[in-house]
Amino acid sequence: MKAMLTGALVAVLGMGPVAASTLLTFGQANLDYRGGGGVPGVGVPLSDWGVLEVSALGSAAPSYVNLVVDGEWRIQNMPFQSFGGAGAMASNSYAFSLGNAPGQAVAQVNYGFSLSAGPLAAAPGMDSVARVLPLDMVMGPAIGDGAFQYVGLPMAMKGDEVEKEAKIEKFEQQQCGSMLCAPAGVSNGLKWLNGKYDLKMDKDDISLEALQKGLKVNPPNGAAINWGKDKAAYLKDKKLPVESFVLEDWSKVLDLMDKGAAVELSVFDRREVMMGKRKVVQRIGHVASVVGLTKFKDGRFSVTVAHDTDQNDPKKGLKEQTGIYDPKKANITNIWGMDMPSPDKIFFVVQRPVKMAPPPPVPEPATWAMLIAGFGMVGFAMRRREAVVRVMA
Repeated sequence: MKAMLTGALVAVLGMGPVAASTLLTFGQANLDYRGGGGVPGVGVPLSDWGVLEVSALGSAAPSYVNLVVDGEWRIQNMPFQSFGGAGAMASNSYAFSLGNAPGQAVAQVNYGFSLSAGPLAAAPGMDSVARVLPLDMVMGPAIGDGAFQYVGLPMAMKGDEVEKEAKIEKFEQQQCGSMLCAPAGVSNGLKWLNGKYDLKMDKDDISLEALQKGLKVNPPNGAAINWGKDKAAYLKDKKLPVESFVLEDWSKVLDLMDKGAAVELSVFDRREVMMGKRKVVQRIGHVASVVGLTKFKDGRFSVTVAHDTDQNDPKKGLKEQTGIYDPKKANITNIWGMDMPSPDKIFFVVQRPVKMAPPPPVPEPATWAMLIAGFGMVGFAMRRREAVVRVMA
C-alpha cells in the first residue's frame, strides 16, 4: 500500500539497504538566470529540474543513491559522499528530470529509492509517494557578460562503480550575491585551508569582500575569464602562505584533493547572439567550490560542488550538488550553472598551503648505497691527502 507523504521531509523506512535515519526532500526548480553586463536574464518557472535532497549518516566506504520516478530509473548508482565524516549526518543534492514540459507544475512523485553499500544492477521498486515543493534557484554568471541558457536535464543521471574518491569534510559555505560565485568559492576555500592547517591568515584578507576586490568583480559584470591569474596575484600581493595554480586534468585534481588541497571548478562558454541587427559575442560561466570528486571505473567522474543556488535570498540556497563529467563529451550535466552542452573551457583552480609543496624525492636504496660509497671515497681521499701533506711538510 502506498503512503502519501505530504511534508517536505520524507523519512524512508523499511526499504532494505536504506537506514531509518535517511531523509529525502523533493523539489521542482523555478529557474531564474540573471544576466551579466546588463544583458536580460532568462526565467523558467516550473522547470523540468527536479531536486532530490538526501540526508543520511555518513560512512567510510562509498555508498550509492538510486531513484526511480514514475517507473523511470532517473538516478543510477550516484555516489553519496560523507562530508561530515563517518557517523555524522551529510546532505547531497541531485538534480533529476521530472519528465514534465517546462511550465507544468508537478505536485507529487511516485518513487522508489535506495541508498546502498554497492551499485545496483536493477532499479529499486516503487513503493512511495511524495509531495514536490517549489524551489527557487536564482543565479547570475560568475564569469562574463551574458546570461545562462536553459538546458533540460537528461532523462537519467548514470553513475558507476567507484574507482577512487576524494572529499573535503566540514567545508563551510557563504551566501553570496548575484555574480559573486568566484570570490565566494575562493574565500570558502581559503577559510577551510586556514582552519585545517592553522595558517593564521587574517580573516579580512580572505573574506568574500576582499576576494571580490582581488578578483576585480564589479556587478553587473562577473570575474574575468582568466580569473585564476587574478587570484594568484592577490595571494602573492597579500603574502598569504598559499599557492594557486590552474589544472585541467581531473585525475591529478582528484589526487591533490585527496592530499588536502582546496579546489574551485570553473566552466566557461561563449556564444553569438543577435542584438537587434547586430551580432554580439556573449561570455558566460560559473565557479564553485569542489567538495567531492569521484572517478568511476568507466573513466567518467562525478563532481560535487558547494555553491549558493539562490543568490536572491541571503538565508537559503546553499547546496552540495552532484553531477557528471564525461571526458568523451567534455561537458558537465545536472549541476545548475555548469550544464552547458559544449562549453568552451572547463578548468580547476587549485589552492594549497605553500608548505604542502612536494619535498625532494627520497633516494632509492641503490641510490643511497652509491651516495654512501661516494661519501666514503671522498673521506678516504681527504684523509690520504692530509697524510701526504704531512709527509711533505
